[in-house]
Amino acid sequence: MIFLPTGLAPAHHDPRTLAYSAMRAAGEPFAPPASYSWDGEHPGAVTTPMFANDVHGDCVIAARAHQTLRFEAVELGTAPAITDLDVTTEYFMESGGQDSGLVYLYSLRDWRNKGWIADKRWFGIHSFLSVNYREHDEVRETMIVGSGLQTGVRLPLNAADQMNAGQPWDVEAGPRSAKGSWGGHAILAVAYDVNGVEFVTWGKKQRATWRWLDAYCDECYLVIDDIDRAKTAAPLDALALEAAISHV
Repeated sequence: MIFLPTGLAPAHHDPRTLAYSAMRAAGEPFAPPASYSWDGEHPGAVTTPMFANDVHGDCVIAARAHQTLRFEAVELGTAPAITDLDVTTEYFMESGGQDSGLVYLYSLRDWRNKGWIADKRWFGIHSFLSVNYREHDEVRETMIVGSGLQTGVRLPLNAADQMNAGQPWDVEAGPRSAKGSWGGHAILAVAYDVNGVEFVTWGKKQRATWRWLDAYCDECYLVIDDIDRAKTAAPLDALALEAAISHV
């Protein structure tokens, strides 16, 4: 069996990282719908390119590219023509030229502080917030607020078996289910329903159960592209976010 390359370094956590739960408007209840799909809400707006993740461990930047497609499809009315070269150029710049993978948190900081070049244009973001992936209502809500979630997982070997069989990722017993036995992987979550979540990875969609997310996820982030749009994305408290960022 051929295993596709992974490229997410072990999670680094920084207490200064703002949490979504602290940026919600006070008293707002969680009320996300039972199911949601960004791609379903915007049919035909984007595709699911591989972005060279079958050759290099550039999954962190590939996940960034997939979210940039969605951000700009909403903002500009058309998705940018991001290429494999755009993704690999950014990847090797951040990795120092080595195909060694990236730390998610550090790459998100680069995205926020420096932006990146794709389709001969500069794309930046306003901010990012950590998401408690074990609080499923929070996952549901933030996926809608952010047009997807940047998600870091430690893949077990049996995830390859399930993916190759066209099955959702789910928790199983046995040695091939060991967390991280395949490697760390960065993926964009773009949909959910009562059964679990759906990711964009390796050029296609891959579903996973909620219990799989609980078992194998290590980090999850809501990326805020545009603070003006975020101001309309209740229950995010955009004013509190602006104030908090000014002190970070």
